[in-house]
Amino acid sequence: MGFFTTWILTFQLGIKSLLLHPMRSVLTILGIFIGVTSVIWLLAIGEGLSQEAQRQIQQLGAQNIIVRSIKPPAEALGDGIVAVYGLSNREYEMLLETLPQIEYAVPIREVKRTFQ
Repeated sequence: MGFFTTWILTFQLGIKSLLLHPMRSVLTILGIFIGVTSVIWLLAIGEGLSQEAQRQIQQLGAQNIIVRSIKPPAEALGDGIVAVYGLSNREYEMLLETLPQIEYAVPIREVKRTFQ
C-alpha cells in the first residue's frame, strides 16, 4: 500500500468514527473551541495589561533620575565622628559639566522638622 492509499483509509476511518459517535464528536469540538478561545482570551488580556503598565511607567517620567543622599547609620561612623553626607554644590556643578545629556537639574534640600 502506498502513502496516499493509507492516508485515504485513515481519513475514511476518522469520518466513520465521527458519524458513529456524534455526541463524543460534538463534545470534542466544543472542548477544542473552548480551549482555543480561552488561550486567545488570556493572551489578549495579558498583552493589554502589559501595554497599560508600560503606558503608566512612561507617564511617570522614566527620563527623570532622582539622586538622594542617605544618612549613614551611627554605628558605621564610630564614636564622636560627625557625618557629612549628600551632594555638595561642587559635586552638583561637576555632574552638570560631566554629563551633557542632563537637560534640567534642580538641587533640592529636604529638611524634616516637627513644628509646634
